[in-house]
Amino acid sequence: MKIHSFHIDVAKNVGLGKAVILYNLDFWIKKNMANNMHEHDGAYWTYNSSTAFGKLFPYLNSNTIRKWLIDLEDEGYILSANYNKTGFDRTKWYTLTNKYYSIVQSEQSGVTSEHPIPDRKPYEEIIQMYFQGLSNKELIEIKEAFPNVDIHRELKKAK
Repeated sequence: MKIHSFHIDVAKNVGLGKAVILYNLDFWIKKNMANNMHEHDGAYWTYNSSTAFGKLFPYLNSNTIRKWLIDLEDEGYILSANYNKTGFDRTKWYTLTNKYYSIVQSEQSGVTSEHPIPDRKPYEEIIQMYFQGLSNKELIEIKEAFPNVDIHRELKKAK
């Protein structure tokens, strides 16, 4: 099963399809950076054709992808170049711009939880939730779900 991801704030700015493509470019550029590959003109790059992108994203049309890549470049999210070794190879190379990274960075720095993580263990909360009116069957189910917990001791603590 293939999973395609995207940054939510990027999708808000450019649309879902373009955000998926940007996330894919981001993945490969980071991989190239980690492997110290495809560094040109002070940036790390990745390459692909719109046909190859179409195979990666079979739910998107290759012509639409080609148009989106042009749009993303015009909008300042990516740069394209040709670093191919042969002149007839028209495969485009792509890198991401600061405009893209600033959106991702602001999204990541704004990650907060509305609800703090509780101090108590989850099984204690479950036991407290179900304490009143538990049947023997329900107690057995809880005991089976949490075999390392002394249910009776926990029930006494919950009182």
